[in-house]
Amino acid sequence: MALVEQQLYSRVQHIASLFPNDLERAVYQDAALTWRMPYWDWALVPSDGSAPFMDEFGWEDITIYGPNGLQDISNPLYSYHFGEREMFDVRSTQFQQRLFMLFTSYNNYATFSSTQYRQEGNETTYESIEGIHDSLHSIIGERGHMDYIMYSAFDPIFFLHHANVDRLVSMWQALNPRSWVTPWPATGSTFTSYEGQILDAGTDLTPFYATTDGQFWNSNLARDTRSFGYVYDDTANVSLMDVSDDAALGTLRSVISRKYGNSVQWLGVERPTPGGIDGDGVDRIAVERFRKAASATGQFIPDLSADARLLHAPQSATLGARDSYVEWIANIRLPRKAVLQPTSLLFFIGDVPYNSKVWKDSPNLVGSFGIFSMPTATSSTSQITGTLPLTAALKKMVAAKFVASMDLEAMGPYLERNLKARVLDVNGRVVDPRSLGLSITVASAFVRPPSKETEFPVWGPLVTRFTLVGPSSPRHPRRRL
Repeated sequence: MALVEQQLYSRVQHIASLFPNDLERAVYQDAALTWRMPYWDWALVPSDGSAPFMDEFGWEDITIYGPNGLQDISNPLYSYHFGEREMFDVRSTQFQQRLFMLFTSYNNYATFSSTQYRQEGNETTYESIEGIHDSLHSIIGERGHMDYIMYSAFDPIFFLHHANVDRLVSMWQALNPRSWVTPWPATGSTFTSYEGQILDAGTDLTPFYATTDGQFWNSNLARDTRSFGYVYDDTANVSLMDVSDDAALGTLRSVISRKYGNSVQWLGVERPTPGGIDGDGVDRIAVERFRKAASATGQFIPDLSADARLLHAPQSATLGARDSYVEWIANIRLPRKAVLQPTSLLFFIGDVPYNSKVWKDSPNLVGSFGIFSMPTATSSTSQITGTLPLTAALKKMVAAKFVASMDLEAMGPYLERNLKARVLDVNGRVVDPRSLGLSITVASAFVRPPSKETEFPVWGPLVTRFTLVGPSSPRHPRRRL
């Protein structure tokens, strides 16, 4: 990414030098010196409730201004079909939840950074920035360049996506400066390393040279973005390699909460909320949209007559007790070699539509998890992990009165009856989850909200409640899909 940024920087300087007017050229050259790679924050929802895409995306032609003055060109974004805004909202909320959970409950770089399953770690720390990164490739790709490891870098959005991941890693580093790369055996071979070789923070990141005398970059040398001549607004006032002062870290936590905490239940905390979202974090517009979709597609929604006793549960428990609330997540694990092509795991509340072609646009789709993979000759026995937060979708179910509350007594049995998982390969074919050695468990945790915006919520231990897919056990019985 740094190499591409260097090349683009060079092109920006060249274009700025082409303006014929001396005064205008000087203005653009000064601006060009400050250019850095832009990023796309795919988890940030506009605070005013506006569409996530610019109006210009719908224009067949656009007018640009450059060294040759005003020019009309074909809009390169015009012909792409972006899909329903509602489904983008679902996915943005999903990534908000995943990021916020990473920032607030993961403080070990090994688990934060990689989908690699580590048996000696906590069985419930399945999320990672790599897993979120992979899911974005899957959602953006849809059988296009971004869906395939070999070709994804040919899509310009690849670099906007990776620049954002770089920013998010920097923010996590500032919060956890004492946790970094630890020695671990390679899960596969490359031209310069072999499977099983112990890699650490000093391992050469070939083929990228850091100096003219032949020294390669390594994780330690690349640990701080300032080594590459840039810093993000979010991390400009904090250190990525040492503990920052409390005020600076408090500001960073506040920024993270404002940007990515909208889908979380904030109880007893005064905080700004985007338009259409109440103080309890429930998007009333989304709830109404969900209710209408449920009415129009009744076959997709569970028969709620079986849940009559839950609907009469005390409503005071709807969003949890004053001092805590319940987070619900699905934990995913499968053998790395079981999936050799891009694959999507889809989660639904209620009946799954018969036609798999409409699954990704179904109104009862809770979320999706993308596996970014390719054919490989490795014989690795390693496993990959991931997490899908369920809380935001379940809050809509509660607000729409499909279930009484988020509490264990109400939501646990409801999920056991109604949560469904399906798998699609890159060509849209349905795959039996059990053929992959896939394990999906559903877990919950009590979370105590912060007393002020400069703090994070405090997570209690995650407890596995039941097994959705995978081998059964006395404590976590398997149930039918």
